[in-house]
Amino acid sequence: MNNAKDLSLITQTDEQIEPNPFICIHSAIIQGLQVIPIEIQISLLRGLPAFHIIGLPDVAVREAKERVKSAVEKSGFQFPVKNIIVNLAPSGIKKFGTHIDLPIALAILLASNQIVRNEEKIFAAGELSLSGAITRFSGMFALISSMKVAKYQIIFFPCMNSIESEIIGSAKFHEIEHLADFAPEARLEKKQIKFKKKPESIAEEMDAKEADSDFGCFSEVLGQESAKRGLLIAAAGEHHSLLIGPPGSGKTMLARRFPGIWPEPQPTERMEILSIYSLMDPHLFLRLSRNNQVPFRAPHHSSSEIALMGGGTNPRPGEISLAHRGILFLDEFIEFQLNVLQNLREVMELGSHSLSRNGVIYRYPASFTLIAATNPCKCGYWLDPLQTCTCSLHGLRSYHNKLNGPLMDRMDLEIEIPRPEWVKQKSQGLTSTQAREWVHEARQRARARGKRLGFVHGIANGKLKPGQLRKVVTMKAGVQKFFQEILMQSRLSARARDRIIAVSVTIADLYGSDDIREEFILEALTFKKAREKYLPHG
Repeated sequence: MNNAKDLSLITQTDEQIEPNPFICIHSAIIQGLQVIPIEIQISLLRGLPAFHIIGLPDVAVREAKERVKSAVEKSGFQFPVKNIIVNLAPSGIKKFGTHIDLPIALAILLASNQIVRNEEKIFAAGELSLSGAITRFSGMFALISSMKVAKYQIIFFPCMNSIESEIIGSAKFHEIEHLADFAPEARLEKKQIKFKKKPESIAEEMDAKEADSDFGCFSEVLGQESAKRGLLIAAAGEHHSLLIGPPGSGKTMLARRFPGIWPEPQPTERMEILSIYSLMDPHLFLRLSRNNQVPFRAPHHSSSEIALMGGGTNPRPGEISLAHRGILFLDEFIEFQLNVLQNLREVMELGSHSLSRNGVIYRYPASFTLIAATNPCKCGYWLDPLQTCTCSLHGLRSYHNKLNGPLMDRMDLEIEIPRPEWVKQKSQGLTSTQAREWVHEARQRARARGKRLGFVHGIANGKLKPGQLRKVVTMKAGVQKFFQEILMQSRLSARARDRIIAVSVTIADLYGSDDIREEFILEALTFKKAREKYLPHG
């Protein structure tokens, strides 16, 4: 049980009150995923009673005046009858977020000498209700995981955000349930957070596990061994892939089972994932924080550009950022808006996405692995042996023109999903457990190679730039000559050639080989030619 000194806050009697005209409390705001420290400076001046918040506050921060005043009075304190000026420094940066309520309230109580502190730096964040209760706010994990905890002696946050603080853990964290927790009668009951799960959190956790713990097994997809092989390579090297085949061939079924062969995120990757999800629905955050699963996002092809790429009046991450360090599955790929497909090109290249709003740039990470699925034509039965295609030649060309050269160059693998032949399906073949083990071993090799290139946590083959690829590729003279002959015949672009090399390196990792062999190049080239079969001629 903590005493008053543990919280660094004590209450003064009227006899102890002395003028304290200026107080500073520390907090922070989030731009994209960038955490910007701010100071809440309070000055109580003589004159007519007033309450001003300056320093470029947005609408939500300006409304804090009413929330803070009501919360202070409902919590048993007196709201000072003074000319109150709140300055949010630095003043040149726009401030937004209701989590600034708590530091403003604390600063007012400190400035009016209703509570007093020792000479410690206090960090606070939390939204106030009119009753004084401190409610949950989005983005706390991103905030506290990026801030320098060592700078502060004590950190206050809402008890409803205890899940986030439990993951990080620090003796400086103190959960606050109500502003009245700072009142003298509540002082002896105040405790430092012990990071215990609350009953409601356990129930939510069980629901999340039941909903998302099982992606299904590859063995449930009978046949399609070549497609499974392609997805195995895609997972091992984090390669963008296109699945193409007629309706009912199993494209969606395979893609939905793809996360099952994906290893758990590394600790650093997990922190990045949770930082993004903390800005969104708390249930999404809980699901990933408890299960440590890879993000898997599958937006509908009718989704807007803002939903996919992020944005809005108050910018939020889009599906591409929610898929960071995970999988973005775009079914009916060609049916997505053309501008969305074009914007994907830059994001696939950079691994991040930037939004500009009112002179402020919001940057969100978006290093995902794209799994796209499409039919060979609008009706779906072009070149199908059992169904007649009803599309015109012009319709076929228009359909495939949306998948232009620059976009397809960024697809490392093109995987054909033919119509199933039920007669030949006698065995279940590759299981997700077997595939996940192979993927894990291949990634370990790639990660070790990435560290030699200077990447602290390694890097997947699918994310290597051309210059980095040349540093890691090992080919014997005969293989190099063979590769050059293949390139002369294939008429591929320079970027497509680099992607074939990257896929060949991944195949070598799956075989545990340090050198690229001819058969690896041939297999990589096979997975780069699947779409050519369906291109209309004439």
